[in-house]
Amino acid sequence: ATTPETTVVRGARSTLAIDTRRESEERVDSLPVSPQQLFGVLPQVLASLNMRTATLDQGALSIASAPTQFRRVLDGERLSHFISCGVTAMGNNADLYSVTLRVHTWVERAGEAASVLHTIVRATARPNDNGSGSSVNCASNGKLEGRVRALAVLKVMEAR
Repeated sequence: ATTPETTVVRGARSTLAIDTRRESEERVDSLPVSPQQLFGVLPQVLASLNMRTATLDQGALSIASAPTQFRRVLDGERLSHFISCGVTAMGNNADLYSVTLRVHTWVERAGEAASVLHTIVRATARPNDNGSGSSVNCASNGKLEGRVRALAVLKVMEAR
């Protein structure tokens, strides 16, 4: 485990302190909101990233996106801002290839009014040549997981 990083988010009506740590492929965020409140906004978070919900398990407080294909841009940023799929002489493959993303997020109870948000991003990329090129695995740099967290915090604060 790594040392947590604390971020303070101030809204019009409330303030949240968020502790974050990255453990290999998984991003873990501690949030001072109830698990049900946090889980309740996750479908909106995926939708705001133009991702469809594939599985929603209310008992496990778990949600996963359907595999979603992106080209060049996600949420106003170049794909290479979020993931690495290798580099060729033409540039970053994440910005040149068709990238398929999957996001899996789940919430753990950390007390009555506290939660732990776990997020994992998986990605593959394929050249834009009608599928004749080989697929490559991509690595997340943690920024998309951070965007999921930020959007979740925003949605929770809007609901307060």
